[in-house]
Amino acid sequence: MNLRQAQMVLGAEAIGTNPSPEDTQTARAVIAQQASGETLAASAPLTAVTDGNGHFVVQNVPAGRVAIRAQLTGYYGPGVSGLYPDSANTSVVVKADEPSNVKIAMVPGGTVSGKVLDSNGKPFFNAIVAVLRPAYMRGILSLEGVEGKTTDDLGGFRLYPLPPGEYYVSVMTRMPGVRATADPGSQEPRPRRCFRTPPRSIPLRKL
Repeated sequence: MNLRQAQMVLGAEAIGTNPSPEDTQTARAVIAQQASGETLAASAPLTAVTDGNGHFVVQNVPAGRVAIRAQLTGYYGPGVSGLYPDSANTSVVVKADEPSNVKIAMVPGGTVSGKVLDSNGKPFFNAIVAVLRPAYMRGILSLEGVEGKTTDDLGGFRLYPLPPGEYYVSVMTRMPGVRATADPGSQEPRPRRCFRTPPRSIPLRKL
């Protein structure tokens, strides 16, 4: 809560509109900070790192309602309409000289992995594997690319992290539009076979 908001809350209290007790207490703390000459808010976000039990402590938080964001590689915020944000967000009211407790839930990401083999069972090296999901573009249902990677010399691939959801996997043996190269001793380029597998649906659920 900034100074102007604190003044509005106390003004509302004076005319009898009865703001919440928490807002009134916070507004009074902000006014008191202003009168003492203290800084109302930090110029940069206050940060902390969780311990092995997920606990964290942030010191010197100004009184008022503050936004809290948690981020960790491989984890996502709770799903909203089937989408999972890269961070978990919440807010808490901080009171002067009182600790505030908050719990933040994060969702672990999943993995799509496998191997790409040709018709003879041999691994495809450097094949392009793409993970896609259904999405509407201008009212038309289509597939939106989420992540991609090339296979290793054993034809293997691993895509991580991915938020929970249903995905389609597509494979190409090489990039579209890339010219074929000639084999040693050949006078003419020999085209390499290029194909795309039909997308395969893979459900990815919360772990």
